[in-house]
Amino acid sequence: MNTTNTTPTPQVFRGCLRIISAGAAQSLVLSLTDLINRGANSQALQLHASFGAVGAMVDLFKAELAQISQGSSLMPCDLMISSQGILAALGHEGLVQASTLSPLGLVSTGLARLGSDTSAIWGACPPNANASDHLVQTLKSATHIYIPDPIKSTAGIHVKAVLTRLGLWESSASKLQSFPNGAAAMAQLAKDARPGALGCTQKTEILFTQGVEWVEPLPEEHALKTLYSVVRCLDDSSAHSSTEQVTLAQAFLDQLVSPELAKLRAESGFE
Repeated sequence: MNTTNTTPTPQVFRGCLRIISAGAAQSLVLSLTDLINRGANSQALQLHASFGAVGAMVDLFKAELAQISQGSSLMPCDLMISSQGILAALGHEGLVQASTLSPLGLVSTGLARLGSDTSAIWGACPPNANASDHLVQTLKSATHIYIPDPIKSTAGIHVKAVLTRLGLWESSASKLQSFPNGAAAMAQLAKDARPGALGCTQKTEILFTQGVEWVEPLPEEHALKTLYSVVRCLDDSSAHSSTEQVTLAQAFLDQLVSPELAKLRAESGFE
C-alpha cells in the first residue's frame, strides 16, 4: 500500500488520541495508526485505546463521561467506534457529535478454525449441501466452541441466539468457552490449540488473530452482518477539548472512512 497516497501530512497527526471501540475495529485502528507513524518516520501519533464488546464499551464510555464531569483528570474520549444503532442513540442523547457519524462497513459473523488443525473437519459447506444442516453437524463435531460474551457482545448475543434456534445451546454447554470479546476468544483459541476446536465471532476479530483462520460466514438463514461506524465525541466548544484536539480526532476519523483506505478496511474484514 502506498502510504503517501493513503495518509495526510504526518504533522496533522501529532498528539494523543483516546478511542473507545468495539473489538471489531481493533485491527483497522491499529493498522491505520501504524501506517500514520511509519509515514511520519516517528511515533507522532500516540493511541490510548480501549477495545471490547459493544455493550462493555458503551458502559466504559458513559462511566468515563461521569468521572470527567465530576472533575476527574481522565483524558476525554475523542472517537468512538461501535454499531451504527448504538452511536445514533448516543448522538440522540447529545453524548457524541451526531453530525460526524460515518460508516466503516459491514462485518460478518462466522466460523474460525485453528490454522494448525489437521483434523480436516472444518471445511466450508459443499455447494449442494444444506448450509444449516452443515452448520449443525460442524457445531456438534466441535470439541470446544470459543465465543465472545453472549450478553454484551454483538457476535456473542447472536451466536447464543443461533445455537438456541438450532437446539444446541444447552447441549453445547460443556463445549462453550466464553470470553469478554471476540478478540479474546480467538486469542485463547489460538493459545489452547485444541484439535477439533472452533470459534464463532466477527470476521475482523478472526482475521486479526495469528494462528486462527476464517472458515466461512454463518449460513444465510443465520447470518449477521453488523454495520460499524465511527463518531467524534467532542467539539472545540467543550471545556474538555481544544481546537487542535478536535482537528486531530476529525483527521483520524476522515482517514478511517476514506476511499483511499478501502483496501485496508477490506483486509481487516469490513465489507
